[in-house]
Amino acid sequence: MAVPDSADVRRDDGDAQKAIGVVPPSPPAASSAAAAEEASEGAAAPKKQKRAKKRPRTRRQIAQLRYVMIRDVESMIRSSDPAVRASAPSRARENIDRLEHLARETGDLSYRPDASMYNSLVRAHAKSGGRNAAKRAEDVLDAMREASTSTAKASADAEEGEDGIARMRPDAKTYTAVIDAWARSKDRDAPVRAERILFRMMDEAEDAARMAAADLPVPGGEVVLPTSATCDAVLNAWARRNSREGAESAERILARMEKLRDARGEADAEQQGSGASIRPTAYSYATVISAWARSRGGAEAAEKAEAVLTKMLAKGSAVRPNAVAFNAVIDAWSRSGDPRAGTKAVELLDRMEGLRRKAAVPEGDAEDDDAEDLRPDVITYNSVINALAATASSDPDAPRRAGEVFARLESDAGCPPPNVRSYNSLLKAWAKSRLPESAVKADEILRGMIDEAANKSGGDESDVRPDVVSFSTALDAWAKSDESGKATKARSLLDAMVEFHREAGPVKASNEGGKGDRSNGDDAVSCYNAVLNACALSANDPNPDERKRALEVSVSTFRACRQSSSAATGGGIRSRPDAVTYGTMLKCVSNLVPPGQTRDGMASSLFGRCRDDGLVSTMVLGQLRRAASPGAVDELLSSAAGGSGGKAVDISDLPKEWKKNAKERGGGRRGATGGSAAAGKRGGGGKNRKGGGRHHHKQGRGGRRSSDDGDEPLLPVMRGLTETSWQSGKDV
Repeated sequence: MAVPDSADVRRDDGDAQKAIGVVPPSPPAASSAAAAEEASEGAAAPKKQKRAKKRPRTRRQIAQLRYVMIRDVESMIRSSDPAVRASAPSRARENIDRLEHLARETGDLSYRPDASMYNSLVRAHAKSGGRNAAKRAEDVLDAMREASTSTAKASADAEEGEDGIARMRPDAKTYTAVIDAWARSKDRDAPVRAERILFRMMDEAEDAARMAAADLPVPGGEVVLPTSATCDAVLNAWARRNSREGAESAERILARMEKLRDARGEADAEQQGSGASIRPTAYSYATVISAWARSRGGAEAAEKAEAVLTKMLAKGSAVRPNAVAFNAVIDAWSRSGDPRAGTKAVELLDRMEGLRRKAAVPEGDAEDDDAEDLRPDVITYNSVINALAATASSDPDAPRRAGEVFARLESDAGCPPPNVRSYNSLLKAWAKSRLPESAVKADEILRGMIDEAANKSGGDESDVRPDVVSFSTALDAWAKSDESGKATKARSLLDAMVEFHREAGPVKASNEGGKGDRSNGDDAVSCYNAVLNACALSANDPNPDERKRALEVSVSTFRACRQSSSAATGGGIRSRPDAVTYGTMLKCVSNLVPPGQTRDGMASSLFGRCRDDGLVSTMVLGQLRRAASPGAVDELLSSAAGGSGGKAVDISDLPKEWKKNAKERGGGRRGATGGSAAAGKRGGGGKNRKGGGRHHHKQGRGGRRSSDDGDEPLLPVMRGLTETSWQSGKDV
């Protein structure tokens, strides 16, 4: 067979490179020590040409060069530095350029980059975190498909033949890397794009299976079959959608995986080694179950998740469930909001342990492996406790049952000990319960965590250091309890948190891992807010001394929160007040101070400080109207409303400066809405905003301008209160 002309080879190389977006440099920049050495050798070549021709590399040496290049890119992909990962695609392109350059310079086609080099480029794009990373990865895939097709046509009569085609043909790893790139993408259409690539592979595989069954040649030659990993990447993309659509799409793909597996059959799998490659795995089923758990579909979604598990447990099933699958179903029930969630979760745990005991009968190593796969882990127990906690408000027995599951976790010798998530789920069960002893139990559990953490080193894997979630959950239990003196008890627990922070190290927002794992941040404000809420809800305490004490605690807690908003001193915890802090403090004034000038002065002072901090929200506005008299509200808000009464003022009518830092429960900051549009309707919007700005430096009735510490106007007012100076208000 004739060897293709070198000019044709160069032309084919250039077309493929253009399609992939690679322009060969002359000469390329060195990207590693090996590349630098090769470049120096290339530069010295013209001088040595007359004396001796450089010995060419062997195929083994060329393969080693590719290996070094790919390993270099992989090390960049796995770097913890985002900047290094972002530069990985450039390095992969440089490697491809270098090999193309060597192939042209030496005339040795063995240098030409193969599929592994382009797979390296695809993976680099997929893991780079770039905005269009997935699209660029898919562009490389399309270019490889096109180049392999054109090479097949050009090499039909060439000596290079099938070897040249295979060099550029994408394989299952290429497709999986591109699909994984789409799975990681935040693009709205990412799952659809990933599914489109997978279904194209599945269609080609099904067509090839039909042709093979009819003893007909497969058009285009060898077909790239999707693997389980390829399908799992698409399943994961749909599961991340967190919607019913995502769950239904994941289940549809799983069904097609099963169909394709059955269509190829076991005999075909033995002959070609391909049918088993797309067989759904336990991870595939667990991903579909997780998609239903995250779909926000309530009890229906939990039942569908359990149906997938039941399919795995059916007699004759090719895939047996493991702990991951059971954990996903338990998680689905814990998220369902169904009153049966706790009972269902415990039943699944019992069933899991029963299957493990049955599989543990010593009849062979395979059964021992199955038993180990079914062993409940700490995630299993935590999910069950969390499911029981979710039903604690309607099931008075849920906290006790959660405690029993917690005890099972502690006594399970084959499972790691309880972690902070275990304790937080148990705290949640008691905090959501309406039992009289709930707050006392939660307090005991949290103080036990503090004592245990104090006796362990920070590097202990069983470290149960309480985090902000732990403290805020226990404090919320005190706020909702009917205990007399709950404001004082809640403040005592807050003081214990500050002391623990000072003595044992920072109290983190979350010790459960992930993005919330940070210390000494503003997340601790939820703990101060919980104490303020306990004070506000003390209005119905039958003991007048406790009601008076609740007001004192609220003022001191509010002051402590404001003082901690600056840089923490003396090892103290740092927490910045938010809109909920001001709203809840206004609620304390409304519930604990009788109507009159004193109450108006306190409410006006609080609102003035809140306005200065840009934290006015819907909650703050509502609590202001409860705490202050209509006249005081009019005086505080009329300038912002263009002279109209305070009653007519909506949050959207207020200047942006008043609400720029306030976060509403629905999401973003309030400062981005309302404002100018509302002012425009009244006419002269700019004037009104100026008026609001002038009012920014005034105080309402009964108060002077807020000082820097912001709390002094409250203290003289509080000292004049009598034992009966409280008012029971309707809590919002």
